[in-house]
Amino acid sequence: MRGRANASKLYLLTTEVKNQRKISISRLIYFHRFKAIA
Repeated sequence: MRGRANASKLYLLTTEVKNQRKISISRLIYFHRFKAIA
């Protein structure tokens, strides 16, 4: 049971990191596009 809890915590952490990375990458792309237009 305890091992499962740790595994789920780790899973949540990794998914959160992946989502944050996705957001930062999309922000960078958006920023570069905005700069190119301006």
